[in-house]
Amino acid sequence: MIRILLIDDDQPLVSLLSEYLNREGFAVTAASDGAAGVTEALSGQHSLVVLDVMMPALHGLELLRQVYEHAAGADADGTWRQRGSHCRPRTRCG
Repeated sequence: MIRILLIDDDQPLVSLLSEYLNREGFAVTAASDGAAGVTEALSGQHSLVVLDVMMPALHGLELLRQVYEHAAGADADGTWRQRGSHCRPRTRCG
Protein backbone atom coordinates (compact mmCIF):
# COMPACT_ATOMS: atom_id res chain seq x y z
CA MET A 1 0.00 0.00 0.00
CA ILE A 2 1.27 3.46 -0.89
CA ARG A 3 1.69 5.71 2.15
CA ILE A 4 1.12 9.46 1.74
CA LEU A 5 2.08 12.14 4.25
CA LEU A 6 -0.07 15.29 4.22
CA ILE A 7 1.47 18.33 5.93
CA ASP A 8 -0.94 21.23 6.23
CA ASP A 9 -2.31 23.49 8.96
CA ASP A 10 -5.76 23.61 7.29
CA GLN A 11 -7.49 20.77 9.14
CA PRO A 12 -10.72 20.76 7.08
CA LEU A 13 -8.65 20.37 3.91
CA VAL A 14 -6.52 17.61 5.46
CA SER A 15 -9.67 15.77 6.53
CA LEU A 16 -11.17 16.04 3.05
CA LEU A 17 -7.99 14.89 1.29
CA SER A 18 -7.44 12.08 3.80
CA GLU A 19 -10.95 10.76 3.32
CA TYR A 20 -10.64 10.84 -0.46
CA LEU A 21 -7.19 9.24 -0.55
CA ASN A 22 -8.20 6.53 1.93
CA ARG A 23 -11.17 5.62 -0.28
CA GLU A 24 -8.77 5.33 -3.22
CA GLY A 25 -6.67 2.81 -1.29
CA PHE A 26 -3.84 4.98 0.04
CA ALA A 27 -2.64 4.96 3.63
CA VAL A 28 -2.60 8.58 4.83
CA THR A 29 -0.73 10.16 7.71
CA ALA A 30 -1.29 13.83 8.54
CA ALA A 31 0.92 16.39 10.27
CA SER A 32 -0.64 19.71 11.21
CA ASP A 33 2.54 21.78 11.46
CA GLY A 34 6.00 21.98 9.97
CA ALA A 35 7.93 20.53 12.91
CA ALA A 36 5.76 17.42 13.04
CA GLY A 37 5.96 17.25 9.26
CA VAL A 38 9.78 17.17 9.28
CA THR A 39 9.77 14.35 11.85
CA GLU A 40 7.23 12.31 9.87
CA ALA A 41 8.94 12.95 6.53
CA LEU A 42 12.28 11.80 7.92
CA SER A 43 10.76 8.59 9.30
CA GLY A 44 11.11 7.03 5.85
CA GLN A 45 7.64 5.51 6.04
CA HIS A 46 6.05 7.50 3.20
CA SER A 47 6.19 7.18 -0.57
CA LEU A 48 4.89 10.70 -1.16
CA VAL A 49 4.73 13.93 0.83
CA VAL A 50 2.16 16.61 0.02
CA LEU A 51 2.79 19.84 1.89
CA ASP A 52 1.43 23.33 2.19
CA VAL A 53 3.95 26.04 1.40
CA MET A 54 2.25 28.76 3.46
CA MET A 55 2.24 27.49 7.07
CA PRO A 56 2.87 29.41 10.28
CA ALA A 57 6.08 28.89 12.27
CA LEU A 58 7.85 26.65 9.74
CA HIS A 59 7.28 27.64 6.11
CA GLY A 60 6.82 24.73 3.69
CA LEU A 61 9.95 25.56 1.69
CA GLU A 62 12.01 25.66 4.88
CA LEU A 63 10.51 22.29 5.83
CA LEU A 64 11.55 20.93 2.44
CA ARG A 65 15.07 22.30 2.88
CA GLN A 66 15.40 20.64 6.29
CA VAL A 67 14.21 17.30 4.95
CA TYR A 68 16.69 17.45 2.06
CA GLU A 69 19.55 18.38 4.42
CA HIS A 70 18.80 15.42 6.69
CA ALA A 71 18.28 13.08 3.76
CA ALA A 72 21.54 14.02 2.02
CA GLY A 73 23.03 10.90 0.53
CA ALA A 74 19.79 8.97 0.95
CA ASP A 75 17.55 7.89 -1.88
CA ALA A 76 15.44 11.04 -1.79
CA ASP A 77 14.11 13.00 -4.72
CA GLY A 78 11.21 15.30 -5.27
CA THR A 79 9.41 17.85 -7.33
CA TRP A 80 6.96 20.51 -6.33
CA ARG A 81 4.11 22.29 -8.00
CA GLN A 82 2.62 25.64 -7.19
CA ARG A 83 0.06 27.54 -9.24
CA GLY A 84 0.93 25.71 -12.43
CA SER A 85 4.70 25.98 -12.13
CA HIS A 86 6.83 22.87 -11.98
CA CYS A 87 10.36 22.86 -10.65
CA ARG A 88 12.93 20.83 -8.81
CA PRO A 89 13.42 21.74 -5.13
CA ARG A 90 17.13 22.46 -5.54
CA THR A 91 16.73 24.85 -8.45
CA ARG A 92 15.61 28.40 -8.69
CA CYS A 93 12.01 28.54 -9.90
CA GLY A 94 10.48 31.46 -11.69
